[in-house]
Amino acid sequence: MTQLTDPSASSSRSSESKTANTTIHNHFTKGSDTILDLSPVMKALNAFMLSTRQCAYPQLVVTCRGQKVAFSRASLADMTHKRATDLFIQRFARSEDWLDVPRSSSWFPQGGRCPPEVECLATFCRAEEESGLVELDPSGWSDNIKNVRELTVILTRKVAIPES
Repeated sequence: MTQLTDPSASSSRSSESKTANTTIHNHFTKGSDTILDLSPVMKALNAFMLSTRQCAYPQLVVTCRGQKVAFSRASLADMTHKRATDLFIQRFARSEDWLDVPRSSSWFPQGGRCPPEVECLATFCRAEEESGLVELDPSGWSDNIKNVRELTVILTRKVAIPES
């Protein structure tokens, strides 16, 4: 007979001391029960599960300006950083984020609209230390995106440099 008990259910104990006890009925010695504390085993199993688990969820939550959108992790990993930032501009940019550049400008000779700059900050699933948001480098986009827990996108309007 195995019985798992939660000591936090008892009002006399604090909620901080949670252990899993197992009562094992000994068939060879009648009337003798042995109580084992399984909390170290459960903690070790939990640590193992956390260490081997990757961010294997198919979706990746991307946050921009308080709006959260789920994107396909595999699709983002398959595309280049440039293509992903273009996708984020298409999805999150407002008309005021774009810079209208006159055709006479020397730094943008073709004129037209200049898209906003995109910065991607990530929180990783398995980090050695809790590092918070980390900027993603474009060169490691495909590898890093597979281990991202949440991605924060910041769009910044480019500033026109007046000609002298």
